[in-house]
Amino acid sequence: MRYNNNVLYQFAFLKKDADTFVRLTVKQTERWNTILQLMQEETAIEQKGVEKVLRSYLNILLYDLDRKFHKHSIIEKTNGKDEKIILFEKLLEENYTTQKTPSFYAKKLYITTNYLNKLCHCYRNVTGGELIRKRITIEAQRLLHYTSLSVAEVAYKLGFESPSYFITFLRRILAQRLNVSEKQSLNEKANNISKANTD
Repeated sequence: MRYNNNVLYQFAFLKKDADTFVRLTVKQTERWNTILQLMQEETAIEQKGVEKVLRSYLNILLYDLDRKFHKHSIIEKTNGKDEKIILFEKLLEENYTTQKTPSFYAKKLYITTNYLNKLCHCYRNVTGGELIRKRITIEAQRLLHYTSLSVAEVAYKLGFESPSYFITFLRRILAQRLNVSEKQSLNEKANNISKANTD
């Protein structure tokens, strides 16, 4: 289930330097346990509208948690650097299928590519390019695992010129994360696509 990133930015507990824990009352713990139990039951039945129902429960948990953080911690005002990284991630969410270079986003933010990379390093511990590739990879994995789209269809949906280039991209990004069987499966798909292109 996906959650709108633009909405996630508003939650205090997801901000940089937020407290790492919050103390719950017995009543609050019981409430959350009930909601989590309902979410598990909803997932198990797999009936119509399950995503909408789960999203509703998730909203309750997120807003409950946000209220706890607002109540027990001081929320710092957003500074210019915070705003830039948030705007970058919003732009990325809107454009990652068509714009895959940091320079595009830096230009939109009226900053240099080097400065964008410095911000990304400071707030996300990666470069701007790595954030872009990570977002593409997450969506690629989601589409490949949870939809009936073929590899070629996923490739074109994510803005790649060809399925073979898409497979090469995935293989390079996921090389260190995949186990032996997953690497073999990815290589087989790449070989099948290459063979199809030469026939």
